[in-house]
Amino acid sequence: MAIVEAPALGQTAKTAEGAAELYDAWAKDYDDALKSWGYPVPERVAATLVELKVSTTGVLIDLGCGTGMSGEAIRAKGFTGSLTGLDISKVSLEQIKLNKPNIYTNLEVANLDLPLPLNKTTPIDAFVSCGVFSYVENFEVLFGEIISRLRTNGYLIFSHHVAYWDDDRRGNRSVAEKLIASGQWTLERVGEPEDYMPLNPEPLESAKRIRIIVLKKL
Repeated sequence: MAIVEAPALGQTAKTAEGAAELYDAWAKDYDDALKSWGYPVPERVAATLVELKVSTTGVLIDLGCGTGMSGEAIRAKGFTGSLTGLDISKVSLEQIKLNKPNIYTNLEVANLDLPLPLNKTTPIDAFVSCGVFSYVENFEVLFGEIISRLRTNGYLIFSHHVAYWDDDRRGNRSVAEKLIASGQWTLERVGEPEDYMPLNPEPLESAKRIRIIVLKKL
């Protein structure tokens, strides 16, 4: 497959507004670009759901679902339950509706720095997120929303740039640690650094590594 270039990936602000602008512009070519870069994250996150023995008929939320690559990977692992996709890019969600209509049970536009548009009475088995948390600015809100909706022993499984997690950028790690200290969840896994998009034509992007991180609600 020919290597596909991305519009302004490295230059776009790591904010909700930046994400909306970038991914609206990129949505039609997004899958081709990521596949050409050897992007392994959706498969890795879906495999982690299996490793953790999350119910295949449970309720899952895909935070920052984009054009549905993560949803496809989850369904390919045999998950048949409810799968809701949330994303700030309306154009990306339209691509899912057009090209992958049977992947998600429901799709909603959402800013992850704000309260999530989810039913407060439905216990959720797991939240997943692939390559999205670098755009989040308010982890107090996001992690609080996730904890309030997870069922007991439910999981948050996400990928995050090694530097972002290790350097505690925007307080992502310290907010998680505060909730761990308060007895609300446990840090189940901080994976070793692994490939993110190894064939990206931009050296700064191809050099990036991610960790797969798992938190479990008590």
